[in-house]
Amino acid sequence: MNGNIDDWLDIVSGDTTVTVTGWIDFQPGDPNNVQVWVGVGQGDKKNATAVYGDGWVTVSRPAAGSRTAWQCPALISGGGTFKNGIAEAGAVVVAGGLEPYPWGRDVKLKK
Repeated sequence: MNGNIDDWLDIVSGDTTVTVTGWIDFQPGDPNNVQVWVGVGQGDKKNATAVYGDGWVTVSRPAAGSRTAWQCPALISGGGTFKNGIAEAGAVVVAGGLEPYPWGRDVKLKK
C-alpha cells in the first residue's frame, strides 16, 4: 500500500473544517477496505494560536486499477479556526491484518 495527502487543502464550514484529500495505491494482498485517520494542525502552541482538526474515512479498493482518491473532513473540536497558509497534515491507514501505514506533509490551506 502506498499513498499521500494532496498539497493544497480547502478550508470549509465556517473555517473550522479542512477537507483533506489524497490517494491510496492498493497492492495485491491489501484489504478491500481500509480506515484512514487524518489530522491537520496549524499555528504555534507557544503563542496559543495552534488549532488542530481530525477525522476518519473508509476507503475501498477501486473496481479497476489500484489507485483511488479519497477525501475526509478534519474538524476542529477544541475551538479556533483554520486560516489561509501553511499547515501540517498527516494520515494513517488502519485495517485488520495490515501494519498501520502513516504518511504526512506540509500543506497549504485555502478558502
